[in-house]
Amino acid sequence: MIADRIDAQLAIGQQQIQLEEVVAVGSVRLQQEEGGIEFRGQRCHWDHQNQRLLLSSVDGQGLQTFVRGAEPRDEVVAREVVVVRSTAPGKQARERLEVLLSSVLSAVIQLEPTGEKETGSFEMRADEMLLVLREDEEGGSLRPHEALAWGAIDLRGGPYRVLAERARVLARNSSVELTGGDRQPVQVMRDGSSDLPPSRSVKLTWGPRGYRVQNLPRGGGWSSSEIDAALKRMGRSDRRPSN
Repeated sequence: MIADRIDAQLAIGQQQIQLEEVVAVGSVRLQQEEGGIEFRGQRCHWDHQNQRLLLSSVDGQGLQTFVRGAEPRDEVVAREVVVVRSTAPGKQARERLEVLLSSVLSAVIQLEPTGEKETGSFEMRADEMLLVLREDEEGGSLRPHEALAWGAIDLRGGPYRVLAERARVLARNSSVELTGGDRQPVQVMRDGSSDLPPSRSVKLTWGPRGYRVQNLPRGGGWSSSEIDAALKRMGRSDRRPSN
């Protein structure tokens, strides 16, 4: 961790000294070189007991940034970031982090390369985004497993722009499923003009032939119970998606 000021609170027992919390202020940078990730923000609070990290600003208007990997890289800019380490117990368990990014101003997520080694990406704005990172089996780096976003979704991929209320990004499958609602049915635009009639759900996919969109009967893989459990661990149950 790097910051202008770092304060640590310790609990002194009879046999050992335990870290309780850390507060860092000013130009905060947290890096995990093994996982290839970095968080940047204005104010950081680490709750050791709950394995929970909060990046925020005093007035709530500052920008917090999450980046992962080398160029091209994943990068998300939001107003607030909450990170919880949810790795299962055991020596052989792979690292797992849950990241809640609130008021997402810009999120760029890289997709798996095609056979020609080309790489696609999605850019998105959303009210809330829950990003799950898992350690891969080969190099031990942390990679996006999935990203769930809700609120006012504005997603761009290649020539397409999609408006929706919910989105599920599967980077390993190079796809994103978007679902509409009463306030915002799914709306697909290509090069600025409407490409498909309003729909309940669509799937935007990156592949060897570029980007393509297809209608879905309904969005899949959205688990409200898993989202609720993650938000509870983060102390952010008030951010849950509306039904």
